Amino acid sequence: MTLDVLAPFYLWTKSFHLISVFAWMAGLFYLPRLYVNHHRVPVGSDASDLLKCMGRRLLRAIRTDFILS
Repeated sequence: MTLDVLAPFYLWTKSFHLISVFAWMAGLFYLPRLYVNHHRVPVGSDASDLLKCMGRRLLRAIRTDFILS
C-alpha cells in the first residue's frame, strides 16, 4: 500500500540524490584550488579576503552546516 503511493517519487528522489552527490564532489575538488590561489596572492589584499570568504563558504556548504541549521 505505502509503496504504491511512493512509487511515482522514486525517480525524482534518485535524481535529486545524484545531483546532490555530484555537486558535493565538485565542491570537494574545488576547495584545494581555492587554497592554492589564496596562498599565491599577497596577504591582506582584496583578492586574499575574497578567496578567504569563498573558501569558508564552500567548506561550510560541504560540511552541510547551512543546510541542517
